[in-house]
Amino acid sequence: MDEKKIILTDLDGTFVMDSHSVNKKDLDAFHELKDNFIMGVATGRSLKEIDYLEEDNGIKFDIGVGFNGSLIRGTNGELLVDKPIQHDDLCKILSYLESNNIIFDALDGLKRIGSYKATDPKRLWGMNLVTLNDPFDTVRDMNIYKINVRPGKEKFDKVFSNMIQLFPGLSIYEGGTQQRIEISAKNSSKGTAVEYLKNKYKRDVIVVGDSGNDAPMFEKADISFCISHAKPEVKNKADYAIDSFADVSEKLNSMYKEMI
Repeated sequence: MDEKKIILTDLDGTFVMDSHSVNKKDLDAFHELKDNFIMGVATGRSLKEIDYLEEDNGIKFDIGVGFNGSLIRGTNGELLVDKPIQHDDLCKILSYLESNNIIFDALDGLKRIGSYKATDPKRLWGMNLVTLNDPFDTVRDMNIYKINVRPGKEKFDKVFSNMIQLFPGLSIYEGGTQQRIEISAKNSSKGTAVEYLKNKYKRDVIVVGDSGNDAPMFEKADISFCISHAKPEVKNKADYAIDSFADVSEKLNSMYKEMI
């Protein structure tokens, strides 16, 4: 393992294209890459959901980055980074959501809780969703790592812009393809996770993603791949565009052959 590079892949829309299950060709590519690389995942989801995906597909990632860099699990299973949203910041976010009547769900690592009602339970990946009419006081007392803000298509751009201006120190990104805003702790992102892993393990990091929350790791990685369905402003930050995770193996083989 000493000379192996690290590959970090996003999950939804990348390794799990439909957010339900992994395509066989992508799963085959994972097994092929694992022979030559340290395989990791970098997701907005929790470590619990990573565990669920592993068990469901009979695979094992060497490194787990959850909640957009707020939790990092190392190669020996140890928790290297544990950074929930600070309580004062959490209260300010919840006040904004409450006053603007915006749907949300907050994640503490074990469950989702908020005003959100799932329209597709298969996307929950073993997480318990608690939907309350008035979740704000309950969530204020919790240890929260990420908040999914769901303003709807018509209000999305305005709410996204407002939250960036109101909470400049927090990690705020557009996530996935469901018009979702993802908020996590200050100085946490998939980009900071890439920097951390490069410093800790002293090796190159290759990344694969497709969403706004993947753009920070595109900028910090040694090699970056973006799935071709991504928005242009995200795709343009990556080194290469590919059609699926399975293309990573072929692309890397070609690149390394050219280097020899």
